[in-house]
Amino acid sequence: MNAWKIVLVLILASIFLSICLCCGQGVPQRELTLSDFGFLRRGMSLAEIISKVGMPSRDIGSGIFIIQYDLANECIVELIFFDSRAEKLVDARARCQNGGAIDLLANPK
Repeated sequence: MNAWKIVLVLILASIFLSICLCCGQGVPQRELTLSDFGFLRRGMSLAEIISKVGMPSRDIGSGIFIIQYDLANECIVELIFFDSRAEKLVDARARCQNGGAIDLLANPK
């Protein structure tokens, strides 16, 4: 019975997160730049990241949790979590229209 409750809570949390990601909670966000993501560290939770830069632009993951933030310079920041609850960031990259990619976790401070 407890396992059923846990599954139900996870489903409800997923629905809530999906609604938040789709609607952006109705709050206009400022334009983000690459420097806004300088705080990223491997192992951070999505909640920590949202508290600093706001809701992501979209969730594109299938099998793993991948979210994207659109930047003012037309680059996209991709954050990858292997766990379905997005509790541990494993990779973060900025992808730009020129085809270049920047590893945002390469030089931890």
